[in-house]
Amino acid sequence: MRWHYRIILALAELVLRLFFRLKVKDWKKIPQHGGLLLASNHASYLDPPAIAVGVCHREIHFMARSTLFKRGGFGRLLSSVNTHPIVRGKGPDQDWELFIKVMKSGGALLVFPEGTRTKNGELQRGKTGFAKLAYMSQMPVYPVYIHGSYAAWPKGGPIRCRPISVVFGDQVGLGDLYAQPEEKPALREISQRVMNAIAGLKKEVEEEAAG
Repeated sequence: MRWHYRIILALAELVLRLFFRLKVKDWKKIPQHGGLLLASNHASYLDPPAIAVGVCHREIHFMARSTLFKRGGFGRLLSSVNTHPIVRGKGPDQDWELFIKVMKSGGALLVFPEGTRTKNGELQRGKTGFAKLAYMSQMPVYPVYIHGSYAAWPKGGPIRCRPISVVFGDQVGLGDLYAQPEEKPALREISQRVMNAIAGLKKEVEEEAAG
């Protein structure tokens, strides 16, 4: 792990542990080496750093809309922590080659199958753009559920000191779909299976909270 990534990660962890009482569960399910996709629900700007802190044993690569990279120093900061530009609105027609190259080189890439932050805190339908990336790369996909980040910093709302937890799941079985011809039904099923896995983690968290 590069020194500047480690420093930024340590600062993020300090803030998340101190103000949001961050808890992480089952991070060891994520392999220490090899290319893969981390597929998470998306409720807040706090999600990427919280998941990166959770996967403390390896560097994570991120996506961010391309317009953010035009903001001078902020764009350079994003690039320094493995953040790569993505053009919003292109869906499955996105140029995925850069991201596939990252994973083929052994990188772990964080993706949000819902495409954008939820407006109400509930899980949204997965997009076919994510499914296209999974299909093209044929990389293992691991589900992630982040709980509490919507309450801590909802879309369009203020930041509040609310507890956040991150839960990692087992690899989603997609091999049979990767073997199929690339058609819309296969892409929809990839997206659905991954979102079902995230929903399963959500249920697990809620059941534990209920006692």
